[in-house]
Amino acid sequence: MDLIRNFLHAFTKKELRVLAYAVGIFFVALIARTGIAVQEHSAFVPMDGGVFREGVVGQPTLINPAISDNQVDRDLSALLFSKLSELATHIKADEKNKVFTVSLKENLLWDDGTPVTSDDVLFTIKTIQNPDARSPFLKKWSGVAAERISQLQVRIAIPEENIFFKEIMDNLRIIPAHIYGSVPIANIRLSSYILEPVGNGPYSFKKFSQKKNGFITEYVLESNEKYSGKKPYIDEFRFIFYEDEEALENAFRVREIDAFGTASPITTKLFDALKARAARIPVSRYYALFFNTNGETLNDRALRRALVAGISKEKIKNEVFPENEVSFVSSPVFTDDTFKGYNSEYAAEEIAELGGVPEFTMIVPNTPYLEDTAKILKDDWEKIGVTVHVISLDPRDVFENAVKTNNYDMILFGNALENDSDLFPFWHSSQRVYPGLNLSLYKNDKVDSLIETIQRESSPEKRKELRELIGAYVTEDAPALFLYSVPYTYVARDEIGGIPFFSFIPENRFTDPSNRFSSVTEWFVSQARILK
Repeated sequence: MDLIRNFLHAFTKKELRVLAYAVGIFFVALIARTGIAVQEHSAFVPMDGGVFREGVVGQPTLINPAISDNQVDRDLSALLFSKLSELATHIKADEKNKVFTVSLKENLLWDDGTPVTSDDVLFTIKTIQNPDARSPFLKKWSGVAAERISQLQVRIAIPEENIFFKEIMDNLRIIPAHIYGSVPIANIRLSSYILEPVGNGPYSFKKFSQKKNGFITEYVLESNEKYSGKKPYIDEFRFIFYEDEEALENAFRVREIDAFGTASPITTKLFDALKARAARIPVSRYYALFFNTNGETLNDRALRRALVAGISKEKIKNEVFPENEVSFVSSPVFTDDTFKGYNSEYAAEEIAELGGVPEFTMIVPNTPYLEDTAKILKDDWEKIGVTVHVISLDPRDVFENAVKTNNYDMILFGNALENDSDLFPFWHSSQRVYPGLNLSLYKNDKVDSLIETIQRESSPEKRKELRELIGAYVTEDAPALFLYSVPYTYVARDEIGGIPFFSFIPENRFTDPSNRFSSVTEWFVSQARILK
């Protein structure tokens, strides 16, 4: 200490100040350089553990991917059940693309430890094909023959060549034969396994909480130790359920949940208010007003073309979606719409030539933006001499009472394409009766032939040409007023990592919102810095 004291006494006060500044600068530089060195030679990496809470509007009702078409059920199934493509080492097609051999991986297990075998694949397909199961996938698997080759191999044959069937097969989520095999098909919906499933996905069922009135408030999944793929970082995945969008958004604001997704449009103003990361993801779903072309009046193509020309889509954009990135379309192949087809004078003249006042009933789901759209359609058509009565129904009632029965003049509905090129379910004339979804009851032999050709065409470029030709024919016939495609929006807190669509928007549209979980094993809520 004396040595240091004597050393400092040798300096003047001015020199000591300079020395102090120099020492201070040295230590600041040392700290900065150390920080740079740490950044250069270390990196943040995801850590195992933690809880993720996703908010959802709706309720789980039937968590069985072979028979449910409820979006909440599909979301849960995406985490609880694996796709056939994830369970198989390979799926080989024969030269004619009509017979497929599926080879499963070895040592696959269900959550309860039972092996996954070819019997589970066969059981899943037979369940879908049983009319009593009321599976939404019945039409896709109609006429398909499946047989067991061995414990890990299945042969699947389709009646006619279909280039899209491989994708349908890949996306098939397998259900356990040892759980449901002894349950009569009519009783599957009554089984306790419907809400407490045994699966084989990255997560397994843990528990759920329920109010006395039956409303499920929370559904909890845990990382599945028996999962055959990469284990997820997040230990516990919780779904928190809300009755409406407002309650969902409020829950996010007060940090009850970490993320939520919605198929409804979200404005830029709401984006800013939530103060979080958000991605608008294109989807392969468009909304249209489908005309019942079997009707006594709407079978007139000139009338349908006049109705299409009499609608201002720009008005819909400005009044229904003023702050949303909604894509307007003019055909079933997502042809961009630049609002050039609007011509109210032509429409009014065509309607006047028909004589009288055409009168129709329009069915619309009671979703706010669809109801707002219907109001504009009604107003625009009344200006050109058409009377329209709008009936708003719960979406389930729309499906049960209108879609299944074709009991409507016009119906505002959404078509969700599993593959952008496969227009068969919605526009082939054979699909005019449920479970087909040709809601316009449209028939055009040329379009039928082109759709069938696409199903045999392996070249993406040629399929694109055929799609555009189909779009031109359908637009000319005007069996529907094509409207818009609303993107799927996913919102999450900044601290949630590993979600790829916050870094880029996929080139391919989401065919189903549950696709957001395709990378769930990469999501994380904890991270740490380690040396490289």
